[in-house]
Amino acid sequence: MEGNQTTLTNPADGKDLKYKFDRCFWSHANGGGKKIFSNKELFNDVGVELLNNSYSGFNSTIFAYGQTGSGKSYSIEGSAND
Repeated sequence: MEGNQTTLTNPADGKDLKYKFDRCFWSHANGGGKKIFSNKELFNDVGVELLNNSYSGFNSTIFAYGQTGSGKSYSIEGSAND
């Protein structure tokens, strides 16, 4: 992941597939030195704006995409201590 682009490598043929999003957040513990975003940082970066828009009467959606068990729900909901 770099900036707003995520690159996936197909293990079968080694070809790279590149995807661009509005924002990308690294959350994998084995990130090769990349910064792992906390729930607080994620909320401050996208959640505050979406909540303000919702309170102003606009529809808002967070689309979380990733592998099963990668932490999508946790990133959105947090834990009881968050």
